[in-house]
Amino acid sequence: MGDSQPVLIDFGLTLAEGDEATDDEETWLQFAKEMEQPEFYDLVSKSKPLTPISTFKYPQQIRRHYEKMVRFPVGLLVLGDAVCSFNPVYGQGMSVCALQVGALRDTLAECNGSIDSQTSRSFFRRTARLIDNPWLLATSADFLYDKAEGHRRFGLSILLWYITKVLALSSCNDKVTKSFLEVMHFVKSPAALFHSGGLFPVLGSALGIYGKPSQDRPIIS
Repeated sequence: MGDSQPVLIDFGLTLAEGDEATDDEETWLQFAKEMEQPEFYDLVSKSKPLTPISTFKYPQQIRRHYEKMVRFPVGLLVLGDAVCSFNPVYGQGMSVCALQVGALRDTLAECNGSIDSQTSRSFFRRTARLIDNPWLLATSADFLYDKAEGHRRFGLSILLWYITKVLALSSCNDKVTKSFLEVMHFVKSPAALFHSGGLFPVLGSALGIYGKPSQDRPIIS
């Protein structure tokens, strides 16, 4: 006695540094075939598409520092993408917006019934603090690409080296994976990646002592 059930899976390719996405199925599959890891192509080439391929382009991440403005229109507050627009590949935009809504709730609860200049300043300062850490993570990750433009802060090369090690170890070290996911989901600040649960495995991997990521572990199993 046997049984079979259809399995629905979403597939996507994320391209950067000038690589253009295509909605032509044959070209898309050829591009997937040329990827460094063969598992992705092996899976999609055996699958049956239910819809045409769709493409989406995102030009750049943008942050507007309203908290630094000396004057701002009375009665107006700004949040969401109008304040900070994240690359959707990082999956942080909606979460940061939700945190800003919480800041808006707290700010309105404290105001005297009207949105004056003091209310605006209070709100924008709150949202700036909420955005700082996610923005640091997102922009730092962008600078892993040589063609990324923008201000490269002091110590960025060391931070990028560390993040690269964390990403590699996330495939084989449960503690590093847990810390990384907690930071990405805003449960903890980025400083958690530098605590013992992340710091020791990263240093140990760099020194070849332990926790070296496996090169043979399949991406898709």
